[in-house]
Amino acid sequence: MVSENNFLGFLGLIKGGGKILMDFNRALFTKVDITAITEIPLQNKKIKILSNHPTSSYKLSMDGKIVKAIVITDMKAFWSNTKYLVVQLD
Repeated sequence: MVSENNFLGFLGLIKGGGKILMDFNRALFTKVDITAITEIPLQNKKIKILSNHPTSSYKLSMDGKIVKAIVITDMKAFWSNTKYLVVQLD
């Protein structure tokens, strides 16, 4: 779900979280099954992943200068630090 502030949020299992997500509106997040989702479509020129996910656990799928999607290559590692994914879209 994209908010009016150009943030994209996904909520996995509700456990823990990082400092960046201490005060936020959970209604802005889309619930997903973290054991099944392997790709998050974006179609945006610039993105910034604000939540804490190991860079070795995902890659960006590109089409020229457009970020097509975040491709999760290691689900366990990707969701190990936080069950929230916050992406800033520019």
